[in-house]
Amino acid sequence: MNTTAVPTRPETDLPAETVNANLQGLLQAQGLAAHAVTLTGVGERAHLLSGQIRLSTHIADVLGLIDSLELPRVLLVGHSYGGLVITGVADALIKRRKPGAALHGLVYVDAVTPHPGESWSSQHTAETVAARLKLAAEQGAGVAIPPPDAAAFGLTGADRDW
Repeated sequence: MNTTAVPTRPETDLPAETVNANLQGLLQAQGLAAHAVTLTGVGERAHLLSGQIRLSTHIADVLGLIDSLELPRVLLVGHSYGGLVITGVADALIKRRKPGAALHGLVYVDAVTPHPGESWSSQHTAETVAARLKLAAEQGAGVAIPPPDAAAFGLTGADRDW
């Protein structure tokens, strides 16, 4: 099978590296080429964070990688918020029907799986949405939810402090 997996990094820094390293390793062990996309405004692209970034920005990030590498067939893998991103990328790929670029499938890893017309908040309670918006306003310059404490992922001691 000539499929390239394109995992997307989620909105938080600590688990993103771990998730992508694990996903890339698993995918590569299956003989797939795996390209992790760092979305605008996070990770090593954090300096680009602004109020102008939208889901469409992140969809364009992934489409840009697919186009620039001329990937013929892609399996999109999304973790967390990345589920919204890969859904949008899949929709764009299907709509543009670019010769030579085929969508093999979607893999959601502990990810948001939106239904038509839904947003990131559609599957959350009103309390969760309010808490995340408050965090973004207080600690994320009004545009980002800050990464959770590493202890939330079971890390302690030196691993947590790293």
